[in-house]
Amino acid sequence: MIHPFHPRALRSGQFPLAPQIRRPLVPPSRDPHDKPRRDHFITSYRSLKSARQIRCESFLEHKVASMLEAYDLVTGFSEQPPRLKLRIGKTTSRYTPDFVAVTCLGKPWLIEVKPSDEAKTPKWQRKARAARQAAARRDHLFAMVTEQHVAQVDKAALNAELQARHAAYVCNLGTDEVSKRSSNPKLQMNLYKVFQSAFSEAFAAELEEKFPGGSLL
Repeated sequence: MIHPFHPRALRSGQFPLAPQIRRPLVPPSRDPHDKPRRDHFITSYRSLKSARQIRCESFLEHKVASMLEAYDLVTGFSEQPPRLKLRIGKTTSRYTPDFVAVTCLGKPWLIEVKPSDEAKTPKWQRKARAARQAAARRDHLFAMVTEQHVAQVDKAALNAELQARHAAYVCNLGTDEVSKRSSNPKLQMNLYKVFQSAFSEAFAAELEEKFPGGSLL
């Protein structure tokens, strides 16, 4: 029997739906809307899965929130999780990722959303390296998601899935039918590959740091 979260099961649609309505995770460590930065686009994403408004600081974060909402292996997510203590050289600092996501796969995810040109700078590469180490100490996984990852998502299928979920919620309010509707297996495989790519890149960067130039081989 195929494990319900194996990629082949995702392709065939033989996997259980994550509940559509979840209790909120830990409260955000800060509210991005309290003291918005001038260069940030402030918006909110209405999440049925997390049963609350997710505060976003950019349109790119809003798109990633919609991906987490639609991805069935994510059972809940929230913005601005508890801060990580980063160690970069001889200095320490506090850092707050953009999202934390609880999944059916085990370790929670910590996600930083950044434009690719900023994510590739030496400053952010050092910060991401320290964040992965800090996340590992907390038994979490860390990755950066950029607009290049978001561009790989089938936007038409994503929008159709989210609209269907909202319609199912409205039509079946107060019943158990909300979590019984079928999902789009092609979209689920698409999201699986996108998030797998983001975390694989983080793992590859960590290997390169420990074994530069492929010295592991």
